[in-house]
Amino acid sequence: MKKLIAITSTIILVAATYGVSFSEAFRKYPYLQNVKPSEITICWKIENTGDTTDQENYRIEYGIEEDITIVPYPSPHPDDSRLFQLTLTGLQPATCYSYKVRSGTEWSNDSTFCTAVEGNQPFSFTAYADTQDRGDQPGNENHQAVVTLVNSFSPDFIIHAGDVFDRSSPPKHVINETFSRLFQIARKKPVFLVPCAFSMP
Repeated sequence: MKKLIAITSTIILVAATYGVSFSEAFRKYPYLQNVKPSEITICWKIENTGDTTDQENYRIEYGIEEDITIVPYPSPHPDDSRLFQLTLTGLQPATCYSYKVRSGTEWSNDSTFCTAVEGNQPFSFTAYADTQDRGDQPGNENHQAVVTLVNSFSPDFIIHAGDVFDRSSPPKHVINETFSRLFQIARKKPVFLVPCAFSMP
């Protein structure tokens, strides 16, 4: 069963504004932020500025098994017409949903998100820091190894506690490589970056 709903959402500029050209349709594939027991935020960036009010070609689908909800695109960010952020509300606590986003003729890969637990229910998270990403220089394989290990643990959320990069203003290609790496986690689990000197340019 599919149902169409309209959601009013507030668009903010997310930290990762640099694009990673994954495809002709998506500049940045959907990733997760701000998980709560009854809501979660999905962020993405498209490659082109088509008519995103066309719900046939620009929409989000999410749900549990066959109970799918179709959500139209929200308004784009005022300063970047390709950047979108949608907060889904009214979700069930500690529940996993499937989701995907359509941009033009292309769908993002099927993925999942899980809402946060309530009360005294147990949860898990992973925290790491000081990855010091520096592009194609030696040492970046360490961050990839951590990402692979985190994925194997499948925690409820991930905290990067600072010093993502080895300098305060890394080159754009280094930023792109880092967020491409983090996307391996962030498409299914929220990743929270702690602001510090070398966390974000």
